[in-house]
Amino acid sequence: MLKNTMNGPFFLFDEVIDREITSTGPGVFALDDSLTGSLFDARFVGRSDSDLNHQLHVFVGKYKRFGFVACSSARQAFETECRLFHELSPWENVSHPQRPENSGWICPCCTLFF
Repeated sequence: MLKNTMNGPFFLFDEVIDREITSTGPGVFALDDSLTGSLFDARFVGRSDSDLNHQLHVFVGKYKRFGFVACSSARQAFETECRLFHELSPWENVSHPQRPENSGWICPCCTLFF
């Protein structure tokens, strides 16, 4: 289960994001709206192809906790986001993760981009 390899959960505050994600790079995140308990119920899954730290700051005040996976490339971030999307079925994601324009990458879990 990919969700078991995520770092977190952590409270979604600016200072916590900066403490946990100290380098600039691609990554994937899941967001939760609960403040307590060990159960992390992902409501939204997203990614950044270049700066995970920056992208998470956008959601401060909208969700309460986050988990993340740092990735070595934009392609790995896309594929990881797809896997988490299919595994967690977050109800606030209205559609399948989009691949970067002109990438030709395919989802490792479904036939959407074949």
